[in-house]
Amino acid sequence: MRLVWPTVVLAAATLALVPVTTEAGERLEHRLPRTPLTRAHAELGDGLVPWVAGPAVVAVVVAVRHVVAVRAGRRVPATDGGGAPEVPAGTAPGGTVVTVVVAVLAVVVAVGAVVTTVRIGDSGARAAWTGQVAEQPLGGSQGEPDGG
Repeated sequence: MRLVWPTVVLAAATLALVPVTTEAGERLEHRLPRTPLTRAHAELGDGLVPWVAGPAVVAVVVAVRHVVAVRAGRRVPATDGGGAPEVPAGTAPGGTVVTVVVAVLAVVVAVGAVVTTVRIGDSGARAAWTGQVAEQPLGGSQGEPDGG
């Protein structure tokens, strides 16, 4: 499993960056007028940590299973350059059932993290742009700018 450690590092770095982005958002929030849209964006942002922590926890579980398998003399699932598995997934500690559970959990927390991030971004865009862009094109015909 060549990607175990880069995955753990990436998941940890992502988790560490959430408070940084949240703090930046809070500083900006205090410089903007308080509206229902900015309030909604801030509330959604506060819910991101658990969804980013999920993939980090799953990455650590995969890494721990990898270390235990290596120390026990087992080879864990990996792929060579051609993409063919070296050994079946059931050789990792806990067997196939644990591997499937970890994989399903990884998908669930990854989807949750993506959906939450998109919702936060969308609410931030709405907070920033609502009332800033005209509903109709400002000039020209059929949506083209004047002078064309």
